[in-house]
Amino acid sequence: MNFNGNQGYGYNYSYNPQFNMNFFSEEAMREKRSLFRDCTKLGVLLIIYNILNTVFAYGFYYVTYYVLSKKFTLSYVTVVKYLLDNHESLVHSTVYQMGANIAITVLSLALILIIGKGIMKIDFHGFIRPNKQGAKTAIVWAPACFVINMIFSLAVAYFTSFMNAQGIAVPESDFTISSPSAASILMQLAYVVILAPIIEEFIYRGIILGVLSKYGNTAAILLSAAAFALMHGNIPQAASAFGTGIVYAIIAVNCGSVFPTIIIHMTNNLIANFMDISDVLNLACGELIFSIVEIAVALIGFFVLFTHIKFLKIQENGKILDKRTVNRTVFTNPAVLIYLAFMVYEIVKKFFYVN
Repeated sequence: MNFNGNQGYGYNYSYNPQFNMNFFSEEAMREKRSLFRDCTKLGVLLIIYNILNTVFAYGFYYVTYYVLSKKFTLSYVTVVKYLLDNHESLVHSTVYQMGANIAITVLSLALILIIGKGIMKIDFHGFIRPNKQGAKTAIVWAPACFVINMIFSLAVAYFTSFMNAQGIAVPESDFTISSPSAASILMQLAYVVILAPIIEEFIYRGIILGVLSKYGNTAAILLSAAAFALMHGNIPQAASAFGTGIVYAIIAVNCGSVFPTIIIHMTNNLIANFMDISDVLNLACGELIFSIVEIAVALIGFFVLFTHIKFLKIQENGKILDKRTVNRTVFTNPAVLIYLAFMVYEIVKKFFYVN
């Protein structure tokens, strides 16, 4: 019985280079189409998240107006005028602003998860699950991330100072606690230290990395960092957030979870807001305590960076498409470009508004 060629059972087991090339080419095309679809869904989801934030922000003011005035109106100008004329101290208070942020972001996240998972059928749940490695990684890398954030913040501070010296104002966010009280401190901690890190990590690491990292880590990490940076809405925070965002994304990818970056993010925000809280509480040794903690964390952070720097090397995991193809597909996707362009526009608009 002859099993060679097309004889015997009729099978040809001989190697055919052209057949294999065509097979893998078709597989790559399918993967590229899948990446394009996922990018489009992701871009649309991020756009929807921004729209929801805006809608709920307007809605919060309308609800406030209705509760305080016992009247209803569709005129946003009337709402703002009434609140500023009659309740300016309230709407500018930390309790009110943090309460608004909590309501807006929680509602937006809830709807995004429903829309993304239930309607768009986006699979991103892998990165929003805790794992055993997460806590250990967070403990090790929290000081290092503090150092990285401090370096970027110093660079941005020098840039801002230089621009101000030239008579060019650079808008920044202000989380200074107004109308100091126990409630204002609790609301500040609840949002800035606890809730904001969880929501931001879910959106800008969990969802983005969950959708894109299976195609290649570089593009996923860069888009995650860019979206996280632009979300802050001003140049100084965006610049430093991009740097830390890359590090956070690498840690999340290496751990396969945003659990460690949530802890690191919380720790960083707590340290950043320590002095504001200390001033409100009138802690006699607040500045001394902060200096000691800052120096100790910085020393540990530099040690971790020098001894574990290889951990931050981006490891590609794309099995079909090369890195260049993935990067080009992600950053030329119309939905992603529209989202990024809109976020940049918002920052530029604020910059020109104050100048």
